[in-house]
Amino acid sequence: MAKIQQYRKKKLELDNADLEDDTLRKAKLGIERGKILMRKGNLSSAKEEFLMASELVSQQSTLGGEAALQIAICLDSTGNYEEAKSLYKKV
Repeated sequence: MAKIQQYRKKKLELDNADLEDDTLRKAKLGIERGKILMRKGNLSSAKEEFLMASELVSQQSTLGGEAALQIAICLDSTGNYEEAKSLYKKV
């Protein structure tokens, strides 16, 4: 298990190696804002925050995967089942 975690950490570093700290901070902040909006029931605004965050980072990274998963949850919750299903499969 430790080897897998080490591999994942190294992969995340490589996937986002060319990003500046400010870009990563913005992506993390977007994900957090999206989660807050989801809890308040504002799914369309939450989805926009997650989309913004996903555009800043590699889709193969942990942050990119988290953003994609949250987008899928927003889609699923708003009745866009087929689009959500497609995104769930990608994640």
